[in-house]
Amino acid sequence: MESSTINLLSNYMPMVQRYQSQFSSFNTLLSKTTLTGKISSLDIAENLFDYMETTQEKFENLQDRLIETILEQTFFNSYEEANTSAKIIAEIFKLYFHNRHEDISTLAESKYLLDLCLNFESHKDKNPEQCKVALETIVAYLKRFATSSAVYKDIMIYHNDGTLLQTIDLGKKYAIAYATKLSPILEARNIEKYGEFYQKVDFYDTKEKEKEERTEFFFVIPLRQNKEQAPIMVLTFVVDVQEEFKTILERFPYRLPQSNLVIINQKNHILFSDNTRMFPNGQLLSLTEHKDYTFLEYRSKACMVALQEINNIQGFTSITEQWRICRIVPLYVAFDTKKQTNHKIDPLLLENSLLVTKDLDIVIAESENINEELGDVVINGEIIASKSHSYALNPILNNIRILSEEMNTLCVQSTEELQKGIYNALFNVIDYYSKYFALITDSLFRECVKDSRWIKHGIEFKNYLDEHMQGNLTPETLASTKTLLERLKTNFSNFYNIILFDKEGNTLQNALDDIQFNAKKLGIIDRFNSSNLNNLIVSNYEPTAFYNNKKTILFYDAIKGDNNKFLGGLLFVLDLEKIQVFLDNSLPKESAILSEKSEIFSVAFDSAKNILATTKPDFNFENYNLSDTFDFKSLKNFKKIIQIGQKHYLICSEVCDPAQSAFTEYTKRSLYVMIFVAVKIEENMEQILQQTESLESPKEQSN
Repeated sequence: MESSTINLLSNYMPMVQRYQSQFSSFNTLLSKTTLTGKISSLDIAENLFDYMETTQEKFENLQDRLIETILEQTFFNSYEEANTSAKIIAEIFKLYFHNRHEDISTLAESKYLLDLCLNFESHKDKNPEQCKVALETIVAYLKRFATSSAVYKDIMIYHNDGTLLQTIDLGKKYAIAYATKLSPILEARNIEKYGEFYQKVDFYDTKEKEKEERTEFFFVIPLRQNKEQAPIMVLTFVVDVQEEFKTILERFPYRLPQSNLVIINQKNHILFSDNTRMFPNGQLLSLTEHKDYTFLEYRSKACMVALQEINNIQGFTSITEQWRICRIVPLYVAFDTKKQTNHKIDPLLLENSLLVTKDLDIVIAESENINEELGDVVINGEIIASKSHSYALNPILNNIRILSEEMNTLCVQSTEELQKGIYNALFNVIDYYSKYFALITDSLFRECVKDSRWIKHGIEFKNYLDEHMQGNLTPETLASTKTLLERLKTNFSNFYNIILFDKEGNTLQNALDDIQFNAKKLGIIDRFNSSNLNNLIVSNYEPTAFYNNKKTILFYDAIKGDNNKFLGGLLFVLDLEKIQVFLDNSLPKESAILSEKSEIFSVAFDSAKNILATTKPDFNFENYNLSDTFDFKSLKNFKKIIQIGQKHYLICSEVCDPAQSAFTEYTKRSLYVMIFVAVKIEENMEQILQQTESLESPKEQSN
């Protein structure tokens, strides 16, 4: 860590200042005692006290390193928590924007929507009634799309010249302006499929019918038959990012209320803020880089800043990839001992802990060695005094022994306090991850439900089933259906496959275009009747041939024809391995509070103990004796350290709120997430592991 960073942090750490003061007092006393010994002993033990001075210098150097280690690790503990908060919120936003791109890209390529638009255009001058019907059908389709996700604030349909054609009533009481002069809409012909924007807009009027400028995040889709033509219609989707920002912060409140969270762009201007009074939107955030860490001076207060990018929105390019999440924590709050969590940690867990960093490990070992050297000084001095009958040395040597013991005790006390701080930081960090994993697992399920609900309305599916039932399936309908399924599989990555079936339950086409999934007979057709055609049928979690005989959950959604007639439906195969990959990618691979020897893994499961996803492939509840340890029928949120075999694990359990859980709503089972962190291995087990590693390392080198 840079000296400038150390100087900045040392002013805000009472723990560091306390130990600096105590060590300084001991050093002064030890120096005086050593000097007194040299004077009193004359030539009898002069070499001994010279050695004593050398040993004291070593101890002073060690103390400096210990103080620096305390400072750095105390900072790492607070920074790890702040960084975890920023990382999790960045990941949630990444998923949020990815889902929006999935939605919009599918709409932008909708043949059904384009056909309606062409129908509207062809009847605009000749048949106003038919034109009106086409527009109403477009409006109904877009409203159904918007209400399935509830993330769009407004949807507007514009003419090519920017005049408003129609708004979609989403229950918001806004005054929409009759025209816009925004270039993304007026120049929509330059957009290939769809465009994404975050800028000031003129979509809204005030009560006085004057333009009200707001900054909004929105998508634009130009509807036209080919890229060379001017758009017939320009669809505009305003996304309520501010509401999502507010919701995320409510779900993931930071432990220290004096901290703030903002989103900044590539030029460090604030886009969204949890406190617009302190950090207003548009303000430039003057960040200061200290090598690997970032700080901020705000209103004469120094703050640490944890930064995380919203990047790698898989499969799409987004302007949000240039945005960053900033968790801002004032230093005086971050290191205030009164603000720290204080979990009860068994002192035995501090011995040979897997959380001890390498630097701290070295300091502890050197402290013990130097204490032994001081002990040797005292013993040798007593021998010399005895031989020379110079008993005046004994009180001095006794003082050295007492000071040595007190200094060593202080070293041990400081390292134990630091270790407890690492444990407390780990409790806080893992708590964030457990809440996050529960939310994400349930959100994936919720998103799949939402997507399936409106995907089934694709006109291509209805046309295919109509023609199939009449026995006159055309090549055009077959081709358009296959194209749509392929596009849906690409855009909606949470589905392993999407399969079209007829009213007898025979599978017809699938998004993987794999013949082995066609001409299969589904056994759920008798569950569809005229009264439940709008309901989603959800299978149990079990192996299925549609997922290579692995366990997953299937959705069955009916497709209706004219007069509410059952034509068939779509089978959605959930790709639950996506959860496992997501959990594995999200767990911290490198951490300032976990050593390389530690082990961390997560498990998502339901109330029937079905393991939906785990980052530890060989995990099961029986091997870990968890069925005996916990009552899974009434599992609660908890964080505790439990010994399982030779290992001690910090286990953090999170129960997804049944009242808000889509998983619980559709499967009738509760959703749980557990995170396991190995914090200590019993000595005999650790020796076995070390011996195994030493035996394996020569083989690895030879290979």
